[in-house]
Amino acid sequence: PQFITSPFLKSLFKGYMLFPMGILSILFLFLFFSKSKNLKNSSIKKTINNINDNSYYIYIFHQPLLITIFGWSMLQYWPPFIVIIGSFLIVFSVSLGMGNLAMKFKIERKLIWAF
Repeated sequence: PQFITSPFLKSLFKGYMLFPMGILSILFLFLFFSKSKNLKNSSIKKTINNINDNSYYIYIFHQPLLITIFGWSMLQYWPPFIVIIGSFLIVFSVSLGMGNLAMKFKIERKLIWAF
């Protein structure tokens, strides 16, 4: 809002808006994954199980990939909606693929320093 002039109050307001959005997104993902286990469709169930098995590697790989993607200066000229959706899809797919490779070649223990 325009009437808030203090930088501290502005940051509190932004945090107040972001916190419920984060909680809602986590709740949505939890409900989606918990309800998808009851589905009869085997391809969806395999995909969900693959994501669940590689969730740690998706977590590990997503930040360096996001830093790389958002470092590209050409993204500043694209609409934010396309950048956010596109970067989500790219980062998620690449992280999932890298997680699958890590599991396939048995290097997953070395990635998390568990020799």
